[in-house]
Amino acid sequence: MKTILSNIKTLGLLLLASLVLSACQPQIQESSKEYDLEAFVKSNEEDFAKTAQRILGPLKQNLMGTLMKELEHSAERAVSACQLEAPGIADRARGENPVVEIGDQLFQVELGRTSHKVRNPDNRPVDWMKDYIATFSELESGAFDPQSDTVIAVAASDKVGYLEPIALGPMCMTCHGDEIDGDLHQLISQKYPEDEATGFSPGDFRGFFWVTFELAK
Repeated sequence: MKTILSNIKTLGLLLLASLVLSACQPQIQESSKEYDLEAFVKSNEEDFAKTAQRILGPLKQNLMGTLMKELEHSAERAVSACQLEAPGIADRARGENPVVEIGDQLFQVELGRTSHKVRNPDNRPVDWMKDYIATFSELESGAFDPQSDTVIAVAASDKVGYLEPIALGPMCMTCHGDEIDGDLHQLISQKYPEDEATGFSPGDFRGFFWVTFELAK
C-alpha cells in the first residue's frame, strides 16, 4: 500500500511540474523573441536624428572653435591642435551623453568623425558606413545639404547609426586643398604619415560626423 501511495504521490508531483512548465512556456517563448530594431527606428526616426544632432553640437562647436583660434596664429598650430585636442573634444562630448533614452529604450552612445580620405587612421569608416561614404564621395561640390541629407540606419542587430555629411569650408583649404605650403606639408607628413586628406575643393564632401546608439544591456 505504501508503495502504491508513494507512486501516486510521485506521479502527482510529476504532473504538477508538467503543468507548471506548460504554464510558463508561453512566457519563455515571448521573452526570446528578437527585438525588431528596424521597426523601432522607423517609428522613432525623428527622435534619433534630434538626439544625434544635440549630442554632436558640442563636438562640432568646440572642434571648430579650437581650429579657428589656432589658425589665427598659424596653420601649423591648427594641425597640432587637431592632433592633440580633437580626440579629447570627442571624448568630452561622449561623456556628457553616455546613455540616452529614445522611445522606451536606453542606448549607449559613441560618436566621432570619418571620411573616405582620412588624415588620422583611427577615423577610418567601419563596415556599415562604407556604402554611404562611397555614395556621398561621388557627389559634386555643393550637391548635398549637411543639415537635411543625413542618414539613419540599422548598423547592427543591436545598434543604430546616424551620419551627418561634412562640407569642406574655405578655411579648411589651408590644410586640405591642392596646394599646401611646403613647411606645413612637411609638418602634416610628420604627424600623419598615412595622410590621405588633401586635394579637396570648397564645398566638397569631407566625410561624416557619426553617432551610434547601441541597445543598453
